[in-house]
Amino acid sequence: MVYAVSMVLCGLVIALVPVFGSYLSLGILSGFFGLFISANYSFTSIILVEIISLERFTNAYGVLLLVQGIANLIGPPLAG
Repeated sequence: MVYAVSMVLCGLVIALVPVFGSYLSLGILSGFFGLFISANYSFTSIILVEIISLERFTNAYGVLLLVQGIANLIGPPLAG
């Protein structure tokens, strides 16, 4: 539940970026984004172990990191 709420709040912070234009407000939004996105990194392994068994965790975590790496490589150029 905490993971889902954090991801929703992270999306809302990103949606608010065009509304705010000052440096201070963008800095505050960046701080909130960092706070909310931290749930992604701290809960990923816990959720992954709950979905699959502990024996297959290393393979699944490797594939997950590969997919996240590809998304981080392709996402920013597509966003502009």
